[in-house]
Amino acid sequence: MVPTQIALEIEVGDGQYPVHNGDNLRSLQDCPVEILIKIFEYYLADRLNRLGSLALVCMLWNSIARDTSTLWTHIVITTPRNEEYLYHVPLHLVRRSIQKSGDLPLDIDLDLSKIRLPSESEDFKILFDLLCDESHRWRSLYIILPQTFEHTPILSRLYVHPPRLVELGLQGFWWRRNQKTSFTDLPGLKMLVLDSGFAYKEMVTSFSLTSLESLDIDLHGFEMWNKGADMHTWPSDISLAR
Repeated sequence: MVPTQIALEIEVGDGQYPVHNGDNLRSLQDCPVEILIKIFEYYLADRLNRLGSLALVCMLWNSIARDTSTLWTHIVITTPRNEEYLYHVPLHLVRRSIQKSGDLPLDIDLDLSKIRLPSESEDFKILFDLLCDESHRWRSLYIILPQTFEHTPILSRLYVHPPRLVELGLQGFWWRRNQKTSFTDLPGLKMLVLDSGFAYKEMVTSFSLTSLESLDIDLHGFEMWNKGADMHTWPSDISLAR
């Protein structure tokens, strides 16, 4: 059975108790560990932060989830499925992912759009200290910024030089024109996803994006950029924007 079919047959609960079909589970348990790891990687690609649920199925799956570094390289913070807002940062999961992923490249997704914490919260400080200490391992970073407070406490902590970063996405920036992006340089960046003409202007005028291959910008952001008055200053690769 191909991984796509197997992945569709794995059903897990909301982090508490796995729900599964006995026949399918038995067939999966008969797979070699190497194949199980590939199935788990495929499954977790669009069902993030579900390692805890997989680990509850049996001792073998628990061992795979606990000891396979590649399964811990995607750090995701988002609003829980059954909650309207995010009230705390799961720092224990971030620490565990950093530790168990070893020296492998990290993919980071932070959806802070519905967070209900003060901008000076100690959780934010700890979160970005943990992540920035590993900035040399970043492969992709996608951040949706909060809409409830100034972004300076967050952006000021991103003053890093991530040499291996190839994908960057920044959303929720467009209405905060007085705040700057904080990366010192992005020498290997190949994909840039923004919803803000302001953020794009800052990036292309602050440092070189010589490795950029894909640019995705929500063009409504340029309507905020002096109402298009600076159009003649847009770099030639603006043709890549959607």
